[in-house]
Amino acid sequence: MVECRKCKGKGTIPCEDCGGIGTVHLPARSLGEWQTYPLPQACKRCEGDGKIDCPECSGSGTT
Repeated sequence: MVECRKCKGKGTIPCEDCGGIGTVHLPARSLGEWQTYPLPQACKRCEGDGKIDCPECSGSGTT
């Protein structure tokens, strides 16, 4: 087994949807203009964790 190159053996990578912070600002329409909600929402992909399992090693850290 070899250490995964994408996650460097950690098994997880930063979530691409939220940039690794675990929250996103959803777009909202207000007075005809697109804005963002003032309060962040938990990222649905990583469930607020900021990390997802590495797609190359399926979270094992090795390939």
